[in-house]
This record gives sequence, structure tokens and C-alpha cells, in this order.
Amino acid sequence: MELEPAEAVLFPWFVQALGVLTFFLLSRYVKWLPYTAVLFLLGTFMGLATAKFQNDNRLSQSILEFWIPIDSELLLLVFLPGLIFKDASSLNVHLFQVSIVQCFVFAFPMVLGGAVLTALVAYYIFPYGWSFALAMTFGSILSATDPVAVAALLDSVGAPPRLKQHISGESLLNDGSALVFFALFAEVFYTELGVEGLGTDYNWGSGTAKFLRMSGGACAAGLFFGFGLILLLSILDRRLNREENIVQTAATITVAYLCYYTADVVWSTSGVLATVVCGITYRAFGDALINDNQLICDFWGLVEHLLNTVLFALGGLVWGSVIANAEEREGEFTGRDWADFVFQGYLIILYILLIIIRFALFIGAYPLISRIGLKSSKPEMIFQAFGGLRGAVGISLAIVLDNTVREAAEEGDFKYVGQTNKVFGFVGGIAFMTLCINATVAGPLLRRLGLADTTAIRKKIIESYKLHLRYETIEELIRLLAQPRFAKINFALIRDHVDWLKDLRQDEVLKAYKDYRNTHNHEKNYRDPNLSKVSPYLEDNEKDLEKQMAEHQKENIGISSDKNSTKVRIAKVTSSMSLIELRTVFLEILRSAYARQVELGELYNRQFLAFSLEQSIDFALDSVSNGSELNDWEYVSVVKAPWSTSVYTSKGMKYFRKCFGAFVLQDVKYEMMRLNVERCLAFLHAHDTAQRLLSQQFLDEQFSEEESKVIAESRRQCVEAVKLLKSYHMRDVEMIVSHNLCTVLLYNSSRCVEKLHRKGLLKGTEAETILEKIQESLQRVYACRERDHPGELPVDSDLMSEKDVDEMAPASG
Repeated sequence: MELEPAEAVLFPWFVQALGVLTFFLLSRYVKWLPYTAVLFLLGTFMGLATAKFQNDNRLSQSILEFWIPIDSELLLLVFLPGLIFKDASSLNVHLFQVSIVQCFVFAFPMVLGGAVLTALVAYYIFPYGWSFALAMTFGSILSATDPVAVAALLDSVGAPPRLKQHISGESLLNDGSALVFFALFAEVFYTELGVEGLGTDYNWGSGTAKFLRMSGGACAAGLFFGFGLILLLSILDRRLNREENIVQTAATITVAYLCYYTADVVWSTSGVLATVVCGITYRAFGDALINDNQLICDFWGLVEHLLNTVLFALGGLVWGSVIANAEEREGEFTGRDWADFVFQGYLIILYILLIIIRFALFIGAYPLISRIGLKSSKPEMIFQAFGGLRGAVGISLAIVLDNTVREAAEEGDFKYVGQTNKVFGFVGGIAFMTLCINATVAGPLLRRLGLADTTAIRKKIIESYKLHLRYETIEELIRLLAQPRFAKINFALIRDHVDWLKDLRQDEVLKAYKDYRNTHNHEKNYRDPNLSKVSPYLEDNEKDLEKQMAEHQKENIGISSDKNSTKVRIAKVTSSMSLIELRTVFLEILRSAYARQVELGELYNRQFLAFSLEQSIDFALDSVSNGSELNDWEYVSVVKAPWSTSVYTSKGMKYFRKCFGAFVLQDVKYEMMRLNVERCLAFLHAHDTAQRLLSQQFLDEQFSEEESKVIAESRRQCVEAVKLLKSYHMRDVEMIVSHNLCTVLLYNSSRCVEKLHRKGLLKGTEAETILEKIQESLQRVYACRERDHPGELPVDSDLMSEKDVDEMAPASG
């Protein structure tokens, strides 16, 4: 099959789709498995299958033609700048300043020590006859941890900030220094190939000078681009200009990639180290210049996810294609070598020795690192030594080495091709093992060492936040009970689904009621919350709640309602509006009210309903522009859901009911009813909101003739919605209304949790745990079909009646 260059985009987006599915499965069912490790494993299987079977489908050809032979330097240039800059710009600047000496100890002497010890293993233990220069090149590849893999690990296991600083700072600087060491030792190894113009024979003096020049030059490049980025951000300072905020975000990623390219390709220094310095400089001096921090955070989170997904899958893909031995060429990494790796234990021996070497280096450095900087503790040292992952960066360096040797050997085969191919096999195998073993064990080890355990004080703080969430939920309940649509609810059902309302006490309700009344009783169309369905379920109901509410109302009789005079009133504008213009304004207010309901989660799992409500406004606007009255209910009814009456009564559905029985029939009927009731609730509440807003903000004390007509037309539309509600059993309507109230309360709780997290009061893992419980409650609400709930009082005359349904229609003004 002849492939077009455009087919190159197939593999990365196929991997993104695979990543979405993988993330869903891991986040729901296998939370202990790291996302990046699974992607590397999947990439390995793809590489094995593609290289072995050589299928002619487009995906296989895209992989074989474009991605397996990808230029390694291009791979680094595409993926590393974004990932390195994101991690560097996320560092805690204060902690980095404190730990800078520690990080330099990790980054330079320990990396060099690790490279030498790993080289000795390769030189004296492996039976491949490698030269010492090749062994040192191999050691430099494996001596540093992969910052991309480590960052993904720390986020997944919930490491505390102090430990994150230790490991992130080490891995970022380690990677930069290891690339410099790799460049030096690889140049020395290239001289052994005997190819003119390839390689440089450094001695210890010239090598040290080269190392200092590359490191110092990288730091200078990083500072240059970092302060250049700060200058750009200071110029783009119009915070209210949305486009300028987007340009600021674009400037960050542009500078990150230009910094890496210039330092690595143009100035021949370390692109990684330059990007690290650039990111830290931006974090230290440019953070306050960002117009929209949330936009920047979301953008870089998206970039990190997309690049990580493709990079780890690609690393596994390339390694899998090599060990599959798709091409039987003399001297290459063969199936026999792979069997030797596994059955003779070379790969396992290397993995164990690398862990021993890393622990030995940390134990040797412990007397120093425990006294300087952040002063590492023994548990932190143990976890840091064990958490040294190798990943796609090492594989990329091994590809650079192997590709260079292959190009040099085009005129004739010699032993070095097979040697560098074996280097690649070992590097990929170590990346595979550390991602699958170390990353998987890291979470339990973190807890075992006591580094992720919540302290007693932290537990108390979390409990206090939970009390705050409970009171926020009670306040939201009081606010919602003042709305006509929730005048009659089943509180036993609500209490069963909303954990914050279990064991609700009278004093809590009364306090929330007083706060609500003190805040809202000055409003023109103030409504008192209807607590008649709540009070029978309250704990410690020693004094009648209604009497206490009445006493509070008497206490507030003297409160002035002159606050109304501070509202911006636009009576003259509305008086001059034509009837068509006023109807148009009213419909746009309805559109905003529907959008607000979607935002508050009141239409949870009802995307089609939200769409139909939005479409009804567009249809109604077209009708109103031609002089018609408000008739949006007609269009809400026309844009039906999939389970519409016509579908339900069709021949196909009758056959479906005959085949699958009464259970499916009842479930479909319930879904139809719930959808219609929720449509009515959303419609009535939007009209109530629009009428109240129009009367509060746009109207004088007396309605004009046009204003009265629009309000009357709105009320007639609401009567049509009420008629549909009355067509159902009142017990069913009450149950669906109560479920809808549960949804609103739970969504409000989730917003409160997110707000606490944004303010830094809750850690990410703590907020995620609470949000998962709220999500489970939402799913339970959506799946609930029960009429009776624990602790429910006997059904009496207080059951929702048709009169109660009539009161759901707004009567503002």
C-alpha cells in the first residue's frame, strides 16, 4: 500500500484514543497501576505485533514507515521541551532555593558515580566485548532518572510536596547532566568507529572543560530565554482581553521550544538543562504577570497529557519492534539475545545491580544530604532511591547512539552495530522493568514508609472542611426550598442520597434559615423557604421549627428594605422597547437561565434535554421576530428526546416490548416520565428566573402595557408545562423532583470541594477522594427507581397534590 505523508498523524491520534480508554479503565477499576507504565506496555505489544506480522493496514504502515524509524533527535526535540518546561515551571521556588545544593549533589557527582559503576558492570560482567567508552556511554544513559516518568509517578501516588521537590529537582537536573555526559562519552566512542570526521577523543581535561561549557552555556541560554519570556508577559498585560490571555499562553510554549532548540542545536549545549533553567526563571519571576493562571494551568496540563501519552507509547513501540527481530540482519539484537537477557538473567542482573548502585550512592551521600538543603530523612532517601525510573528519554538516547553507528556502518558491516543494538535492548528492558515494577510498587511503598499517610492534625483539618461542606449543603438546601419547583419534596429520599444531610439537626437548619433571610429578605420578590417537608426528619426537634422561624421573622420586621434602591434600574429603556424587543430580551434571559442550570448540574446526564431547551429559544426567537407571542413551550415539546411518545408507540418498540418483556417496558416508561418532568422543572424555573429578573432589574413599580403582556405570555407558557406535570401520578412527580434536588445539592458540594482545592486548603488527593464519593452518590441518584427510602414517614395527606403542582408555576410581580 502506498502511504501519503499525511498518514503519519494516524498513530499519535490512535494512541490518544487508546489513552482515553486506558485512563478510564485505570481510574475506575485498576487505580494502583500507573498510566505511563501501562502505555509503555501497550506500546511494546504494538511494536511486537507490527514488526512480527507486517500487516498492510494503514495503522501498521503508519507505524512502520513513519514512527518506528523516527529520527531520535527529532523525537527529543518534539517531546522533551514541553514536558521539561511544564515540570520545571511547576516546582516550588522556595523549596527549590532551599534544596538547590542537594539537587546539584544529585545531578553531578552522583550521576557521574552512577555512570562509572554502571559502566563497570557492562564492561566486566556482560560477555559482549564492549569497549570502556561504549560502557561509559551506556552508563550515562542509565545513570539519571527520567524526569517525564518521575513526574507522572509523583502525581499518581500522591507524594507530599517536600518529597516531590527532592525527586523532581533531582530528576530534572540529573537528566540535563546525564545528556551532557552522554554527549561526551558518545563522542569518544565514535572515534573508535574509525570514520573520518565522526567523534572527538576527549581526555579528562578537555572533557571537563567541555562539560563545564555545555552546562554553563545551557544555564545562560535558559536565563536568556526565561527573562525574554518575562518581558513578553509584561507587555501582554491587558487582563480583560481574552485574546491577549491566549497569546500569553502561546508565548510560554513558544519560548520553551525555542529555548530547547537554540541551546541544543544552535549553541551545542544541553537543551534539557536550558529548558529547566528557563522554566524555573519563569516560575520565580513571571508567575505574577500571568493574566489568567487557570488558563495557563489547564493548557499545560493538556500538553503534558498529550505528550506523555504519545511519548511512552512510542518508547514501548520502538523497543517492542527491536526485540521482535523483524529484520534478520547479522549483528543485530536477535531473539537469541533476548532469550539470553531473560533466561541467562543479564537483564534481571542489570536491573538488580542498578537498584543496588542507586541505593549505594544515596547511602554514601546521606551524611551530606541529611544536613544540607531540605535535609532528607531516611524514609525519603529510601523512596527516592527506589523511585529512580527510566523511560522514553533513555530509549531516545539509545536510538541516537544506534542510528549514528548504523549511518557510519553503511559502507560495511562491523561489530559495533550489534553492540549498540544490544545497548538499546538493555535500555528498553530497564525502562520496561522500572515502569512496570518500581512505578507500580511506589504507591504502597510510599504509604509503608509513612510518607503519604495523613497526619492526625491533617485529618482534623479535613474533618473541619467536611463540616464546612455540610453547612454549605444545608445553606444550598434552604435556598432551593424557597423556589416553587422544590416546594414539595421527599426529604427521606434526599437524606438517603446526600450524605451531608444525614442526622440533620434543627439548630443547623435554623441557623441556615436565619442567614438566608438576613441576606435575601430585602429582595422585591422574596420567598420564604418551605421547610414543612424537612422539619419532621430533624434531630433534636425539641422546639417547633415553625415557631422559631416566626420569631426570627418578627425580629427582622424593622430591617429596612431600602437596599432595593441600590439596584441598577433601567425602566426608561424598557419603557421605550417595542413588544418584539422586550420578548427578545426575555428569551435571551431564558437562554442564560438554561445555561446556568447546566452549569449547576441540574440537568445531570441530560445532554439531549439541555440541547432541546437551547434549541427552543432559537425557534422561539425566529417566531417572535415575526410578531408572534412567546411560544417557547411549543418548541420545547417539538424537540423531543429519543424516548418520545412516537418512538414508544412505534411498531419497532412494540416488537421490542414483546421480545424483552414488562421490565424493559417499565424502565422505558419511567425514563420517558422522568425526562418530561425534568423538562417541565427546567422550563418553569427558567421562566421564574426570567420573570423575577425582569421585575427586579428592568421594571418600575407599575408594569407598562408591553411588560405586562410579556409576563402574561410567560405565565400562559408555564400553565402548559404544569398540565404535563398533572398528567403523571403525584407520587412519581414528587420522587423525580426530589432526585433533581439531590443532583443540585451534590453538584454544589463538588464545586465547594474544587474551590477549597483551588485555594490550597485541600490537597489534590484529598479533594479527589471526596469528589469520587460525590460522583458515586450522583450515580446512585441517577440509577434510583425506589419510591420508599430508609426512615421515610408514612404517606399522608401532605403528599404532593395537583394544587402543589399549580404553585410550581411562577407568579412573580
